[in-house]
Order: sequence, then C-alpha cells, then structure tokens
Amino acid sequence: MPKIIDHDARRLEIAKAACWVLSRMGTQKTKLTEIGIEANCTTGAITHYFKNKDAVLDAAWDFIHDDVWFRLNQASKRKPYSLSKWFAEFLPLNEHGQMISKVWLALINRAIVDPVSAKAQIITSQNWVPKIARELKKAVDLGLIEPGTDIELETHAITIFINGISTRAILDPESWPAKRQIDMLNHYFARLVI
Repeated sequence: MPKIIDHDARRLEIAKAACWVLSRMGTQKTKLTEIGIEANCTTGAITHYFKNKDAVLDAAWDFIHDDVWFRLNQASKRKPYSLSKWFAEFLPLNEHGQMISKVWLALINRAIVDPVSAKAQIITSQNWVPKIARELKKAVDLGLIEPGTDIELETHAITIFINGISTRAILDPESWPAKRQIDMLNHYFARLVI
C-alpha cells in the first residue's frame, strides 16, 4: 500500500525549516541543501513542492506571518486582557521569537533589492494595520487607554516602535534581553493609560 503524504503539512514543514535556516544564515547564504537538512528531506523533495528558492522564501514569509497571527489571536483571548502582552507577541523574547524576528529582518533585506518581494512585504504590512488598530480600539473600549487616543497614529507609531525594539534585540541581544524589551513596551503604553 502506498504511503499517504499530507502535502500541505510537508510544505509547512519545509517552510518552517527554511525559517530556522534563514535565522542562522540569512537569505544570501541559505541554500536548498541546508533547508533539506533542517527539514530532513532531499532538495528534490523541496523542489517537488516549491518551484525554486524564492518560492521557499515566500513560504517562510507566510509561515512567520501565520505564526505571529496565531499567537496574537491567543493573546487577545487571555484573561485578564493585556494590550502590552498582546504586542509582546511581536518581540524576540525567546528562541522562537528570535527566529521569527531574524527571518523577518532577513526577508525585509531581500525586499530592498527585489521589487516583487517588496510589493508582497508592503501588502502584508498594510494587512496588519487594521488588525493592530482593532486591538487598540479594543483597549479603548475596555477602558485601558484614553478614549481620545488617535488610533491611526498609534497604530503606525507602535508598529515602528516594535520594529525598532525587535531590530535592536536581534542585533544586540545582550543589551536587549526580554526584560528590557517588555520594559520599553510598557513605557510606551504608560503614556496612553487612563
């Protein structure tokens, strides 16, 4: 009897493996052979599922996006609700978060020189804006931040702030441990609290 393979699960495994390799090697040095080793498969198996390395990198981008969105949804449901803890899901606070942030930075770097990747990155960023705005509005409705808060301005400001913390924490992890990242995030939100 032939072996039944879940092709979607295999694509996901390869995308996840690509993320771990990207986090260690960056986009230029990442090769399909390294991804295959991480995914415990051959490069032939990878090219069975993906047209080329760029397609694998695109799948890695989708993987980190979906991973962060899943964690944010979970954080949004936690009781008691904490806006700061919701935004902390974006930060490289642990090994998994560091991998996500490193992949994000590597793929941003790729987008600087690749117009197709840049367009995909811009679309993804634009898709995050209403999600972040919705969470800030939720915090206003719950009485956690000032009712007169400019949601649109804060959505963009917190995005830039989170990106800055993440970049610093990846580039200088000894100076930016998890506690300092959380302290900075709490400092940001302290000015919005009622």
